[in-house]
Amino acid sequence: MPGSVVYKMLEYAVKGLPHSFMGSFLLISGIKYKYDLTKTPRVQEVEMNGKPIEMDKMYTVAMPSYMGNGADGY
Repeated sequence: MPGSVVYKMLEYAVKGLPHSFMGSFLLISGIKYKYDLTKTPRVQEVEMNGKPIEMDKMYTVAMPSYMGNGADGY
C-alpha cells in the first residue's frame, strides 16, 4: 500500500480521540507516529524503520482480512 494510504489509515485511527477508543483505533507494530489533536491533519509524523515514510512509496502491511474488506470504516 502507498505511504499516502498509511497516513490516511493512521488519521482515521485517531479521529475519535480523546473521547473514544472506537474499534477503529489501530494496534500497530513497526511504525512510529506522532499526532496532534488540535491540528488538521492530526497525524504529523510517520516513521518506519526510523525513516519518514514516503507518500508514493509502496509498503507491505499485514492486517486482518475483515479490515482489508472495510470493517471499522477502513
